Formats: sequence, C-alpha cells, structure tokens
Amino acid sequence: MGLRVDFTNKLITETGGIYVKSKPINVSITLDGEPMKNEAGILNSGTLIDELASGEYHLVLNLDKYSGWQKNVDVEHGV
Repeated sequence: MGLRVDFTNKLITETGGIYVKSKPINVSITLDGEPMKNEAGILNSGTLIDELASGEYHLVLNLDKYSGWQKNVDVEHGV
C-alpha cells in the first residue's frame, strides 16, 4: 500500500503489492515478463514487490530441476 506520484501528468495514484514466499526460496521471479530481485534469504522469508498500480499481473516462479509455477494475480490499492 502506498502512493505513486506522476510529476509529468500531476497525478497521485494509490498502489498495492505482491508478496512472494516459496520453498525452496531461491526461485527466479518474473512479473509481466520482467525479472524481479528475489530478496528471500536468511533474514527475509519472502519478497515484496510493491508500488504496483491496480490491475492484473502475470507472476512466474522458476527454479532449475523444478516445475515452473505461474498465475495471474490481481493487485488492488489499499488492500
């Protein structure tokens, strides 16, 4: 939950996020075809992808020697 400021169009939009937690933790994360940094590790149990505009996103998790996982997820602001 947060706000995004668009200085060009003079707009403020509310944002949301997706929290990714997997086992094993060292998966590659892709959101709408863009690689995301996986921040899971010893101190973090998962990865928060935040500052996303409301809408549907395609989330893909991959790891060698494992079946891939994918899902369309809806992001809503302030939820």
